[in-house]
Amino acid sequence: GCYFYGENGVFHMGWRDGWTFYPANSRDKIIHQDSQLQQPDGHNLKLLWQNFIDGIESGKETVCGLESSHRSSVLPMLGMMSLKLGRSIQWDGAALAAGLAVGSLMLMSLAYRQAEAQRLVVIEYTAFIWAAILGWWFFAEPVTARTLLGTGLIVLGCLVSARGGSR
Repeated sequence: GCYFYGENGVFHMGWRDGWTFYPANSRDKIIHQDSQLQQPDGHNLKLLWQNFIDGIESGKETVCGLESSHRSSVLPMLGMMSLKLGRSIQWDGAALAAGLAVGSLMLMSLAYRQAEAQRLVVIEYTAFIWAAILGWWFFAEPVTARTLLGTGLIVLGCLVSARGGSR
């Protein structure tokens, strides 16, 4: 499991044993909730995938939205990187990149709820172009000849696809 230490106590997020909060004040009650996992393998993947598909089809929120999914996977990774490096990680442009990533995923999720996937696929390919532009603008990443050639090929492919090119 994973332990989170705070001013009010320690929170332990387990997998098979659920979660437990140990208050800093020893007079306060320990709070525990058991895991609710499917058998025989102890996972909830089938339920989560079904909820994801239902969310796409109905346009309703899923039990675990993109923002919370992003935070629950990226923040522990940053913590592990810090531990491996043996020092704190300076955010610099990482906070902006993370915010842009969350925002783009939320907008992409909204787009897939509003339109058919085959209409959005062309737009999805432009993500490489936007990544090159934003990387150059915000993080001073060099735009090389390969980047420009790749961008040109993407634009050409999008134009051919949008005009109903050969099938």
